Amino acid sequence: MHALIALPAVQAWHNCPTLQVLYADDSPWSREVTRQLLVSLRGVELHLVNNGVEAVQAVAEREFDLVLMDLAMSLLDGFLATARIRHFERANPLRRRVPVVGYCADPGAAADPRLTACGIDELLLKPCTAPEMSRCLLRWCIPAGVAPGC
Repeated sequence: MHALIALPAVQAWHNCPTLQVLYADDSPWSREVTRQLLVSLRGVELHLVNNGVEAVQAVAEREFDLVLMDLAMSLLDGFLATARIRHFERANPLRRRVPVVGYCADPGAAADPRLTACGIDELLLKPCTAPEMSRCLLRWCIPAGVAPGC
């Protein structure tokens, strides 16, 4: 399931391609809250998956500009899913390394050594605001030296 959504006009990059963002979370409620957060943004095509297994499969099937990964999923948590994504990237050197942003409600997760060990690039705490999400997207999805608006 995916929906075309947009980033705030204030930070829009009008001539840039639409950002492809994968969001993995096993909670329907969390997926909906985050989807609604991103609805207010412009320039993002959001792809939703239900767990870490589906996230790894989605990354293997296509390229994304960013993966937003819940850390506390059943079946396959965000740490293990990210480690599998990094393994896939190493085995496929022609694929670009996708930024993975851990997304969780536990502020203590910032001190978890598994974050860096598995290859997570940044941690965002739930709930985050639209400006926080926009800054994250700008930080990871816009090449250095390219101003919003391309």
